[in-house]
Amino acid sequence: GEDEFFLRGTGNFTRMYRLMKLENPSFKFPGTTSLQSFFHRLSPAASVILVHNTFISQEDLDYVKEKTPAHQAVSFCLCPNANIYIENTLPPVPLLINNNVTIVLGTDSLASNQQLDILEEIKTISFNFPGIKTETLLSWATINGAKALQLDERFGSFETGKRPGVVLIEHLDNQKITAQSTSRRIL
Repeated sequence: GEDEFFLRGTGNFTRMYRLMKLENPSFKFPGTTSLQSFFHRLSPAASVILVHNTFISQEDLDYVKEKTPAHQAVSFCLCPNANIYIENTLPPVPLLINNNVTIVLGTDSLASNQQLDILEEIKTISFNFPGIKTETLLSWATINGAKALQLDERFGSFETGKRPGVVLIEHLDNQKITAQSTSRRIL
């Protein structure tokens, strides 16, 4: 709906604004996706985290690759359980993987999720995209997130001088996360 509004000035956003009696006569739809319309405004930031990405396209990914300044790190945050709750869909994870972008995991908030548990997000991705290796999922949940938040000097991996938390994941099946997998912090 957001892209339809930015591309053509039509759709559910227009209807929502009418119902709310909100008018913005100065707004002119730019004819590009919402991401392409606003990404340039993020150029001063050292790190950008694009959240949800449920309807991101190859065109948007190409745009981000082309327009990202050399000093900037861009991460794509997936919150699959919130995506299912809000839109009953998941991001195009294979598209993101095929484009070799940095993926991180999030939960969104309790307004759109049953819990704030990264293992539950991993389970949802693992169930829906069983070809993704456990090591990859864990890197999305740890070091990639620390890098996106610019905290990788202190957290995200086991290295001298860092203070990572240690979480034990139990009930794996042949090193794969399952619906029965549980986690507990041990350090």
